[in-house]
Amino acid sequence: MTIFTLGDRYMGKVSVVLVVLLLASLSLNIYFIHEPVRVDTGVLKERISALEEENRYLKMELYQTNISLQQAREQLATYREQLAELRGMINRTSASPESGSATLDAPAVMQRVEYSGEFPFYTRRVIEEGTMMKVSVDIKPGEGRVLVETTPLMGVVFQDAANNAVAAAENYLGCDLSGSDVIF
Repeated sequence: MTIFTLGDRYMGKVSVVLVVLLLASLSLNIYFIHEPVRVDTGVLKERISALEEENRYLKMELYQTNISLQQAREQLATYREQLAELRGMINRTSASPESGSATLDAPAVMQRVEYSGEFPFYTRRVIEEGTMMKVSVDIKPGEGRVLVETTPLMGVVFQDAANNAVAAAENYLGCDLSGSDVIF
């Protein structure tokens, strides 16, 4: 019997020690859960300041790039007008204006990018959506203008595409459309 009572006393002490350790562990866990995360605000303020400065620089660079792009577009438009006038003068004296029409189905694809995750561990997925659209072109005697008639009205992207298409057609076919209006 003394062996069992000695073991019971030993088990009682072990149980008390385990209960004390369990309570200490629970107390520390509760402390760490409720303790607010301490962040060095000085480092965060410096980082925010650096990001704001970089943002200002990038905005200025974007503004200057947009101005340069606008100036280049205006200069290109001026050169195209001058070229059309010169071709018109040549056509009035030498050739008759072209005329005709055509229609085709063309694909229109829009890309958009979706980001998921948080910086610096994010993923980028490019999604392409598209449809087929009917494109028609009429060439009529005129002044060498390239006109885009869309419903609803679209931006300069369609106008640029139309101008490029007319220039490509002139180069490919070797004909001069400066005496004709091209209407898309």
